[in-house]
Amino acid sequence: HFHDEYLICAQLAGHEECQVGGKLFRFDPGDVVLLNPQQVHTGNARGSSDLDYVTLYVDRTVVEGLAVGTAAPRRAPAVTAGPLGGPR
Repeated sequence: HFHDEYLICAQLAGHEECQVGGKLFRFDPGDVVLLNPQQVHTGNARGSSDLDYVTLYVDRTVVEGLAVGTAAPRRAPAVTAGPLGGPR
């Protein structure tokens, strides 16, 4: 699935596996994940522990507005490094 907003996700408890851009990522408590609008991804608990996370959905226009005052290219800003921490 995907979302129209930027996502900032913080893993609070449990362990999760996600496919993002065709790559498998594993998230543990304390990990932070950044996703672009319309970036296809999955999310599945792994193991038997309870999964708990918080996600902030940031409207595209907010991020685009922040980028206007920078030397960023004149297109929608994108997270290019993938989820923080990279594939595991």
